[in-house]
Amino acid sequence: MTETSKRVMPRWAKYRVSGVWNSQYGFGCYATDMSGRKVALVGNEPLALSRGDVVRGQVVCSGDWHGTPMFRVERYVPAYDRVAVVRYMMNNFYLSEDVSDKVYAILGGEAAYDLITSTDSCMRRMRGLFGANETQALRSRIREVRDMNAVKVTYSFLPLSLTETLIAEYGKAGVVLDRLAENPYRVAFRVKGFSMTHADRVFFANGRQPDDPLRTSGLLLYALRTVLNEKGDTYLNASDAGEFAHWLDVACEMSGKAAATGYLPTSFLATRVNDLVDTEMSVREQGADGDWLFCPRGMVNAERRIADYVRDASRYSAIYTGDGKTVAKDIDHFYRMRGIVDSDGEAAVDGYQWMAVENALLNRVSVITGGPGRGKTLVASCICSCWSQRMGGRIYLTSYTGKATARLGEMVKGTDDERVVCRTMSSLLMSKTVSPSSLDGCLVIIDEMSMVDTATMGQFVNYLKGAQVVIIGDANQLPSIGNGQVLRDLLDCGAFPVTELVTCYRSKGAMTLVRNGDAIVENRLDDLAYDNSFSWSAGTSPFDDIVREYTGLLAKGFEPSDVCLLGAFKSEKDPFSIVNLNIRLRDKVNPNGASIPGLRYHGTDIRVGDRVIIVDNLPDSDAVNGDVGTLESYYGNSVVIALDKGADIVLTRSDFPSIELGYALTVHKSQGSEYKRILLAVSPRLSAPWAVNFATRNLMYTALTRAKDAVMLFGSQDALRVCLANEMAPRHTRLREFIAEAMAEDDDE
Repeated sequence: MTETSKRVMPRWAKYRVSGVWNSQYGFGCYATDMSGRKVALVGNEPLALSRGDVVRGQVVCSGDWHGTPMFRVERYVPAYDRVAVVRYMMNNFYLSEDVSDKVYAILGGEAAYDLITSTDSCMRRMRGLFGANETQALRSRIREVRDMNAVKVTYSFLPLSLTETLIAEYGKAGVVLDRLAENPYRVAFRVKGFSMTHADRVFFANGRQPDDPLRTSGLLLYALRTVLNEKGDTYLNASDAGEFAHWLDVACEMSGKAAATGYLPTSFLATRVNDLVDTEMSVREQGADGDWLFCPRGMVNAERRIADYVRDASRYSAIYTGDGKTVAKDIDHFYRMRGIVDSDGEAAVDGYQWMAVENALLNRVSVITGGPGRGKTLVASCICSCWSQRMGGRIYLTSYTGKATARLGEMVKGTDDERVVCRTMSSLLMSKTVSPSSLDGCLVIIDEMSMVDTATMGQFVNYLKGAQVVIIGDANQLPSIGNGQVLRDLLDCGAFPVTELVTCYRSKGAMTLVRNGDAIVENRLDDLAYDNSFSWSAGTSPFDDIVREYTGLLAKGFEPSDVCLLGAFKSEKDPFSIVNLNIRLRDKVNPNGASIPGLRYHGTDIRVGDRVIIVDNLPDSDAVNGDVGTLESYYGNSVVIALDKGADIVLTRSDFPSIELGYALTVHKSQGSEYKRILLAVSPRLSAPWAVNFATRNLMYTALTRAKDAVMLFGSQDALRVCLANEMAPRHTRLREFIAEAMAEDDDE
């Protein structure tokens, strides 16, 4: 245990107020404990205290106040105010409002405090109110609330929710304290929500100096990641004066956020850059053109693994044992069985589709591209059919998102279903039963490849070495949320055969959508057409218009899974914030759903019947980031969600932070999904200069191509024009360079 964790531990106690002083934040008062000892109390709760009031809660010694022992109230527990006590039990013990009311009726005004400090006695008084499982869950949660939070005590400035996240990540409070004392900046890289400002405050609380090399390296590394994430690059060109200065500016700005005394000028930070030349987390290398590049080590390793795989796979023979004649026979059979024939009853096979299937079967790795409606999924189904007729190996259908994987699986149903495995890339990587060798001798089809980032592909190639692989994607969509542009780099490197499907087979009613998609990609913006399938809302109040259109579609018989509202920004600062849109839609569509204790979304409750999205990978529940569904029921400490991909999942309370409202999604989150109707909220902030790296025609193309039947737009037409005129700049990656190096090494041998 480190020195910082050897602090006075908290205890639960009551104090009677004897005098109150004004406090700018929270409260401050003199009080006496139950033994009559005089103390000073301070806390963050905005309490309006008077002489004689009783304060209850978890307290920790915090020095003295003008000679009087001072205690800080870490967790205040309300009493006698029925509404406040019931709300406390709902939020902290995860009881429903109805049950909390019954507990209050049995235990009285000090119900919450007594449950914490006299659990056994309270449980006896409430016998019969809970079943065995509910009793066990309540006892477990009370222990969590009651027991000391050593992290919060040591670093009182950390939010309680964040300290709980840290303990969930590292297992024990003691381990968290050790990690924070050793290197809080490493924690910032690992733990979601633990920012550089948090790391700095922890660092200073441990008595460390602002110019400590550990801190400057942490600042520069975090700033490097921040700068790379702005555009999705995998390296920073330090030889480019502008890029280098921007990196230092970001680090400089970060340095003064936690405390003014921590500010470090860029001139000083520049002298510490060489500390990152060769570390566990970073590397400086010279690029092919001689420029000095700073890269996260994990990113370099991932790109090199992909490059080595490309080199090896380009030399391997196909696993499929048929030849051109058997492929032709099987393609013909597939199209006839599907009823895709001409007037003479012959198989009506698009020449590009034929070529795509042939390349997929006769090569170890192949790539298929094309926009919406070009038959990519039909081709995938044909490939699976041909494979299953000749080969014994399994067929793995995968993609970055659960929705895309499920849709691909639906389209190839009937292809020897027992041999077809539909799993997301993340679930395969995290599976305890699937190893890299599990896919040897199998066919692997990766759909929606544009969404796959460098880090994910860098891991996944280990599973592909013994498999035959077909990569499917549309390079005109948004690149991955994570860093890199793997699909674009694979297309440009020329290592694998590529087939582009060009003929559109969408219904006549949806052709405007297809033509508009082509016009956006080809920068023919004057050719955009408007009709019933692509139109602007005629209303004058976008928020009200969106709610009216969404509820109107449901009233017409559309299923919630048929309709999706898309927006660009999640931030609540945006007038078309996904957060605000979600809450507005939910309050209109599901006003009376039962609230679920402990399940919150940006200050509001999540209810039974709500549309929700999973925002993290949850391998134990077979749920992945991006899964969308409807929250069907709640019992005990669990919720049941019916996913749109056709599976029901049960998530426990520890999974609740991964659940958000899903009536409205960002365009990025919608990738890999299709809906009959898309409502697109076009924020005026997309026309701001700072949004230039984000507000691109790729963004609008991706949003438009999520719709199968129609798109209705709301908001700023000027912002739409700005986006359509702005082509996304290529990301800076080294994958093509590494592939060229790997191929050259192989030629030399």
